[in-house]
Amino acid sequence: MTTVYNDYYTNLETGVIAIDNVNFSVQVLDESYVPDAAHRKSAVKGVIKTYPGLLRGTDIVTLTMSEIVDKIKSRMQELDEAYRVGAAGFVVYDIATQKLCFYEPFDRIENG
Repeated sequence: MTTVYNDYYTNLETGVIAIDNVNFSVQVLDESYVPDAAHRKSAVKGVIKTYPGLLRGTDIVTLTMSEIVDKIKSRMQELDEAYRVGAAGFVVYDIATQKLCFYEPFDRIENG
């Protein structure tokens, strides 16, 4: 299930995060991270790999979640097999503000 962090919508509404010109990074996480909507970036644990600026421009408003996952998985091909197998999901955050946006588990996408 997608976890949307508490501040995400507020940051969009107030313009703290510019949804039409995003510069978001993605952190691929292992199963040790348990998402909580109240988390701040400092609470994110189990980082396998960070992809700075992976989602840019209008990606968030033009790509579906499946397309975002595909984009991340494509980049993950550079990782060793052990890391790919251990990846449980990913968190997206705004680079400029370090604000968390959402967490998505890989299994929800793969298993329907």
